[in-house]
Amino acid sequence: MKIAIPLLLFIPFFGIAQKPYVDLTAISFNYSHADTYFGGSLAAGYKTDQIIGVGAGIAITNFKGSNALYLPMFGEFCFYSDRSVIRPYGVARVGYGYFNQPYFGYKTKGGLYYSPGVGILFPVKTKFDISILGSFVSSDFSNTLTKTTSTSRGWTVELGVKF
Repeated sequence: MKIAIPLLLFIPFFGIAQKPYVDLTAISFNYSHADTYFGGSLAAGYKTDQIIGVGAGIAITNFKGSNALYLPMFGEFCFYSDRSVIRPYGVARVGYGYFNQPYFGYKTKGGLYYSPGVGILFPVKTKFDISILGSFVSSDFSNTLTKTTSTSRGWTVELGVKF
């Protein structure tokens, strides 16, 4: 998984990519049953046509009350509507997430990260869109001291731009 995600950036060498894209999430607000957290993300990839995009990215999340950052690296698959004024879209992100330091004093090991979502793109200029995305997020991680695995699940609202 850690090797497969960066390999997605080599898609244009296989002759199927037509246009690169960059997706920058300026702020995301996440809520789950146990945690509230803020973050952002950066993804880049290629649109194989005007409807499908494939890329890779990284997100950064800070859980309330902790100095630890959760950093998922993911492959991203986007599906765009062909409407011209307001464009609905869907995204599926799958990857591996880990903490940069002990989470609430416990040393942790990363795990599976996935996040399907739907959003709306508001065109500002021909190559610039404002995006609003709502998604479900699931993150697995394990405590290396107690050898237990936990899954954090919740909802995210993201505001960003797509180039």
